[in-house]
Amino acid sequence: DALGANWQQYQSGGRGFEDFFSQFGGAGRRSGTTYEFSGDFGDLFGSMGGGFSDFFESFFGGRKRQNRTGFDSQGFQKQPTRIDVEADLNITLEEAFNGSERQVSIDGKKLKIKINPGTSDGQKLRLKGLGRSSIKGGTKGDLFLNIHILQHPFYEIKDGELFYNLDVDFYSAVLGGKEEIKTLDGKKISINIPEGTESEKILRLKNLGLRNANERGDLFVKVHVTIPKNLSEKEKKLFKELSKLRKD
Repeated sequence: DALGANWQQYQSGGRGFEDFFSQFGGAGRRSGTTYEFSGDFGDLFGSMGGGFSDFFESFFGGRKRQNRTGFDSQGFQKQPTRIDVEADLNITLEEAFNGSERQVSIDGKKLKIKINPGTSDGQKLRLKGLGRSSIKGGTKGDLFLNIHILQHPFYEIKDGELFYNLDVDFYSAVLGGKEEIKTLDGKKISINIPEGTESEKILRLKNLGLRNANERGDLFVKVHVTIPKNLSEKEKKLFKELSKLRKD
């Protein structure tokens, strides 16, 4: 036929496979082709109804999508059918520590997302079959949620250990005293501030830190001594008298 005759002509002339197909508008073999979706979630899931769009607007920020491609028997790359979707999920430190459930609506169906106790920042959750398909009725890819723990006003995690930043007034630091804090599991505990505590001193509380596989770690309380400001004349006089006593 005409296609076969043209191929023989190109082959006898020493010209290659890609040269042969270039006459048909460059539709020959291509390698390394990838497929990405870089729009927003409203476009990506527009056919699924408003529920899924609201879900992402409430919880997630869009990310690059990953696809699964294949090749036919002739070596040509086929259009992918299963497309994975990646998004961000922000949670509180309390949710990461204690675990929680988020209930959302996807395509009119209610779905519970379970966050296990001990979830760490940067961890990835995989929800099978909640991605996208490139063809109607095709098998969907997976939804990957990248966990991000929001900054806490008092707690922070450093090198796998739990720290609490505690402000202590100057008088309690000098004379000693007690301070009350609330743990991540909701309990109130009293901390003894030793007399003469310096700023940046770290107090260690046993078994009140992060949960490990078989035990619970320690909580490290970092003391920040606050210096009084806007002193009255009487207060200044007293501090001067104290200063003289210390020098004598």
